[in-house]
Amino acid sequence: MDDADIDAPEAWAMYTDSEEILVAIIDTGCYIFHPDLEPNIWVNPNEIPENGIDDDGNGYIDDIWGWDFFNNDNTVFDPEDLDSDGAFYDAHGTHVAGTVGARGNNGIGVTGVNSNVKMMVLKFMGPGGGWDSDAILALNYAAEKGAKIINCSFGGGGYSQALKDAIEATGAIVCCSAGNSGDNTDIVEHYPSRYDSENIISVAAMSQNEMPCNYPSWWSTCYGATTVDLYAPGGFILSTVPPDKPPEKPVETYTFAWGTSTAAPHVTGAAALLHSLYPDIPLYRTPDIADDDLTVKDIILNTVDVFPQYEGTVLTGGRLNLANALLSIRTPRIISLEATPIGGPPPLEVRFTAVAEDIDGEIASVEWDFGDGSDPITGTFAPVHVYENKGEYTAQVTVIDDHGLEASESIVIVVSDLPKAVADPSSFNRTIRAHRVVEERLTVSNIGFTPLEFEVTSNTSGIEDSSGEPGSWIQIEPSQGTIEPGESMDLDVTFNLEEVESGPLEGAIVPKKQRSEGA
Repeated sequence: MDDADIDAPEAWAMYTDSEEILVAIIDTGCYIFHPDLEPNIWVNPNEIPENGIDDDGNGYIDDIWGWDFFNNDNTVFDPEDLDSDGAFYDAHGTHVAGTVGARGNNGIGVTGVNSNVKMMVLKFMGPGGGWDSDAILALNYAAEKGAKIINCSFGGGGYSQALKDAIEATGAIVCCSAGNSGDNTDIVEHYPSRYDSENIISVAAMSQNEMPCNYPSWWSTCYGATTVDLYAPGGFILSTVPPDKPPEKPVETYTFAWGTSTAAPHVTGAAALLHSLYPDIPLYRTPDIADDDLTVKDIILNTVDVFPQYEGTVLTGGRLNLANALLSIRTPRIISLEATPIGGPPPLEVRFTAVAEDIDGEIASVEWDFGDGSDPITGTFAPVHVYENKGEYTAQVTVIDDHGLEASESIVIVVSDLPKAVADPSSFNRTIRAHRVVEERLTVSNIGFTPLEFEVTSNTSGIEDSSGEPGSWIQIEPSQGTIEPGESMDLDVTFNLEEVESGPLEGAIVPKKQRSEGA
C-alpha cells in the first residue's frame, strides 16, 4: 500500500507548536552527542556537571543526562560496550531515541515523531543483556524525575511482580515492544509487554506493505489478541546511530533497523506529542476518571487504522495513526444527549438537552434536526419539540467548533400509544437430550409507553411426554402477566424431559392485549 505509515506529516500540519515533555528511554545507552539528538537530550537541572557531588541528593553522582545502571556510572554512552559483531551495543538505544524525538526542521537526518521533546537516557542493558533489578531502578529514576512517557524496547520470558509494580508506580504511559520471536503472547510469556497494567501499551511491528512483520528464517513480530494493543512501523526503520568510531567532533550517522524495538518508539513519540499538546488530558485510565473522559492511551487505541490482516492478532485490530488521534482530540465532543420523554402518544412534547465540549477552542454553532420533516433549529442546547404524528423518529444534534470541525449524536423518539415487548432471549431453539432437566431464565421487558399484558406460548413440534400431551414438559413461571412501561420481569423456564425423547425445542413471546390507561 502507498500509505503504510502513521500519518505523522498530516498530524504535524495540524499544530504550530507544542510544549516540551520529558520521555525516558530505558534501553541500552545512547550516543547523546549525535547532532540530530543532542538538542533534545534531557539535562538534569539540579546537577552540577563533573563536580563529583550528588547535588540533587538522589543517590547518583553527576547524573547529567540520566544514568547507566548496567555499569553503575553516569556515562550513558559506552563505546567499549560491543555486541558479538563488534558493533556498538548502545546503537540500539540511539536508534530508539531517534524515532521518538530526533530534532526536526534542522536540515539533517530524520525527524522524530515528537521533535520537541526531552529524552532522558537510562541505560540498563549492555553486552549479555540486562537485569530486571536494574530496569526497576531505571523506572524509579524516571518516575522521580517526572517522565510522563517511557519507552521499553526490551523483553523476554519470566514474570516479575516487582517489575510490574515498578511500571505501575511510574504514573507514566509505558510503551513496550511485543517481541520478535513470532509467538502469540496470549499463550507464550513475554514481559513487560504482557503485563495487564493499565499504563502499558504493547506494540507489534508491521512492514512497508502493511502486513505484520513475518520473516520465518530471520525474525517475526509477536502478536496477541488480548496482550498486544496495536501495530506500528517496525520494518527497516531509518534512525540515528553512533558513528563507527565516535570522532572528536560529533557527526550525524543513520542506519536502518527492524523489530518491535523500532515499532514501540513510534507509539512513545505519539503519546508524548499528544500529551505535550493537551497536558490536561489524563495519560491513562484510573479509577477516578469518569467513563466518558478522554485519556491519551484511549485516544491512541481508539483511532487506529483497522485492517483485516490485523484482526484477531492485536486488541485494536489496527495500526497507529497519529493524525487520526490528533483529529479526534481537536474535533468537538458531544458528552451527553437526553430527551424527556423518549416516547408516548401524540401529540408528544419532548424536551431535549445536549452537552458538548471543544478542548482546543469553542463551540461555534449547534443545530437540531428532529427527524420528522420539521425545520431544523439552531442556537440552543435545550430545545423543545412537539411530535404531532405516530412514528419512530431519529433526532440529531450537530455541533461545529471554531475550526469548522463537527460532531453529531442522535436519539430515537417513539410516538405511539401501544406497548412493546422485548424478550431476552427472544426464542429458544435447541436440542436437549432426553431424560434431563434444564433450567433457563427468560426476561420480558416493556419498552413501550403503556402497560403490557403478555403470555408465553411454545411450539413443541409434536413431542409428547408419557401422558400423551404435547408441551406438558415445559413449565414457565409466571407464564403470563402485566409489565408496566420501562419495567422487566424474569420468567423461569424449565424443560423437564425425564419422560421425553430428544427433540427440538422452541419458545416465543407474544403480546396478549393492551390495557388502556384509566379504563
